[in-house]
Amino acid sequence: DWTQLCKLYVRLGFIPAGTDLTPIIDALDKALPDVLGASVDTFNIKNVIGELGDIMYKFPFKLPPYYTAIVRCLGVLEGLAIQVDGQFKIINNAYPYIASRVLTDTQLQSSLEYMIFTPDKHLRWRRFESLLESAAEFGEWDVGLAGTGFIDYIFSDERGEVRENIVDDVTDFLDTVGLDTVDYVRLSSLQLAPALPLAALPALPRSGDSSPEASPSDPPQPSKAMQDVINAVNIITASPSVSGIARDPDRLLPLLRELTSKLAGKPQAQRFVLEVASHVLERISTRAIRLAFQMPQPPARQLPRLKLERRNGR
Repeated sequence: DWTQLCKLYVRLGFIPAGTDLTPIIDALDKALPDVLGASVDTFNIKNVIGELGDIMYKFPFKLPPYYTAIVRCLGVLEGLAIQVDGQFKIINNAYPYIASRVLTDTQLQSSLEYMIFTPDKHLRWRRFESLLESAAEFGEWDVGLAGTGFIDYIFSDERGEVRENIVDDVTDFLDTVGLDTVDYVRLSSLQLAPALPLAALPALPRSGDSSPEASPSDPPQPSKAMQDVINAVNIITASPSVSGIARDPDRLLPLLRELTSKLAGKPQAQRFVLEVASHVLERISTRAIRLAFQMPQPPARQLPRLKLERRNGR
């Protein structure tokens, strides 16, 4: 977001207030996408400094001495590290710490919101998962602080639209996982124990973007939604902080009590749980009716939502 980056430069005093930012935005757009678009494990400070340096000399940038010193130190340290380990990437090694700070530091809440929410207040689940996965690699990540901060944010009075969108996303996800699990269990029973009643169930009629029926001779594979659940569990259990707490009841029980107490004190959290439950029950009844009449089961996103008037009438 080059416009926001230039506005940040103005706030930091790097660009004088009142400067026409349009040519600077165009120059950044032409120079930086390649180096900034690199993955974290290939990100290179030297390349960024080189591209950004040309722009700063061309336009009226005024860099404070401390900023120049920090940039030089980063470049020198990365160069020294590369001499020892040619595969060393400073951002790749620092990113778990950065991710953990973004998830726990209330002063960085606006940055977190910008990263994981779309402009229309939908959660970017993949990006959120990636951020959690990176933070989990940092051994000193404070899981409790991240959990309480997320609860305070999501269940604040100003986040009603965010919660409604999450309710829809969670409902669709549970609906998809449910359908995929039924198919997975049926196919597994068909291969492993054909005599069981589950194996005699007909295939659910699916429509839209659903995957085609697997061959009875092929071993069933977890669907994309099921794999997402497995990945989420792996991310949580792989974290040294989480696994350390899980093995220590003296740390686990107080943390669970703290989170439970905080949720219990949030009326918005109680309404959220009720909304998810009502949405899921309505979705189950819809699926059951369609199954009874042998109607195709459309993708979750194509099924109707609860009416807005009902959702706002709390």
